[in-house]
Amino acid sequence: MSDRIGREHPRGSRAVHRLQEWSARTLATGLAAAVSACVLISASMTRRGGAMLVWFEAVASAVTLVMVFVLQHTQTRQQVALQLKLDELLRALPEADSRLIRLESAPPAQIAVIADTDTDGDGTGRPESS
Repeated sequence: MSDRIGREHPRGSRAVHRLQEWSARTLATGLAAAVSACVLISASMTRRGGAMLVWFEAVASAVTLVMVFVLQHTQTRQQVALQLKLDELLRALPEADSRLIRLESAPPAQIAVIADTDTDGDGTGRPESS
C-alpha cells in the first residue's frame, strides 16, 4: 500500500500516512505481539505487576485511540479519491445518468428519487429500457 504523500499535503497528513503504512507491516504486528508478551510475562514475575499492567493498558488504549483516527483519515482520503475517479468515469460515458455524479453528497430526498426511478433493479437509476 505504497501511495506516497507528497510535500503538497500538510505535515500532519504525511505523518499520519507514514504511521499507517508502518503499522500495516507484518513487522509491526510481530513487534506489538512481542512487547505484549514481554509485559505480561514480566508483570506475572514481579511484585509490582499490577502497576505495570495498568501502565501497559493506558499505553495500549492511547495507541488504539490514535490508530482509530489514523485509519479514519486514510479511509476518508481513499474514499474521496475513489469517488472522484468514479465521477470522472460517469462524465466520460455518454449513456451514463449525469444525476449520479456527486450523488454521495446529495440530500437524502434526491437519492430516494433516483432510487425510485430504478424500476428494473439494475442499479442504474434509470427506468427499464425496451
